[in-house]
Amino acid sequence: MVEMFTYMGSHAQALHGGYRLGPSADAELTPLEGYGRRALVFVPGLGGSVRWAERFLSQLEGRYDLIVGLDLRGYGLNRGLEPVSPKLQAADLRAFLHEARLSVRFDEVHLAGISLGGVLAAHLASQRAEAFRSLLLLAPAFAPHPRTFSPGFTIRQVARRLLNGPETRMCMPYGLRDITQNPEVLADPEFQGLFPLSLGVDFALGVKGLAGATIQAMDGIHLPTMVVVPGMDRVCDVRAMRKAFHRLPNAEANNLLELPEAFHDVLMEGGTERIADCYRLWLARVKHRYGQADWQAPKNPRTGVRSTR
Repeated sequence: MVEMFTYMGSHAQALHGGYRLGPSADAELTPLEGYGRRALVFVPGLGGSVRWAERFLSQLEGRYDLIVGLDLRGYGLNRGLEPVSPKLQAADLRAFLHEARLSVRFDEVHLAGISLGGVLAAHLASQRAEAFRSLLLLAPAFAPHPRTFSPGFTIRQVARRLLNGPETRMCMPYGLRDITQNPEVLADPEFQGLFPLSLGVDFALGVKGLAGATIQAMDGIHLPTMVVVPGMDRVCDVRAMRKAFHRLPNAEANNLLELPEAFHDVLMEGGTERIADCYRLWLARVKHRYGQADWQAPKNPRTGVRSTR
């Protein structure tokens, strides 16, 4: 089960996150206190929650002493708060890292994100590469699906925004069945009524801006990076996922996991054992390839300085 904790996000907003401890972790360890060997920071997507990824994260417990999930404002453990712009969501992640001091308390800190959380994770890695050992991007939302978010839909929303002002809201043009085809999830009352999401038009435009900037910054991410692409995605454009991947300095075929039959939320789809197994094997391979010294102290590509943790 995920335990809940509270931390201070940007602008001194109290936020909730979830965490799990590995079997060999100190019982006193929390996201904000204690020491360990390895930690994983997981960023859920828009409308998602770390609780939805429990099956996948539980399969990684043997590798990590601490797994932390940081639900976005307005969703999951932070439901009830007003969603904020993608830039402020990114600021919330940086605020957690500053408060938690994970890079001081752990020998290795790894980063992962799904959907919009994948974009935020990649954005964070492009700015703070020295803080992490690796990056996992699951169905990163670098661009909307061109049929779901048709040109006509986009034009209508922009026109409404110009007519009605910055408070204009939009109903996202996808539902739960576009996110997953897992019958267990579709029948679960917890997920009924959550979709489609209602968001401010300015928020959607902010996501587009952040995603575009992050794609351009991918060639500066020198961390070992694995990207998971769901072939049946109806929410996001898989071509943009592959484009972003191929901008990476380490864009090699064995760092890209294609799931031809999977829908957008690959962690709700079932079959998470395969993703977890591939991720563990990939981590072992890149650790062997990059060598113990480089793995333990990666350089910040912008400053050339190694982490000193």
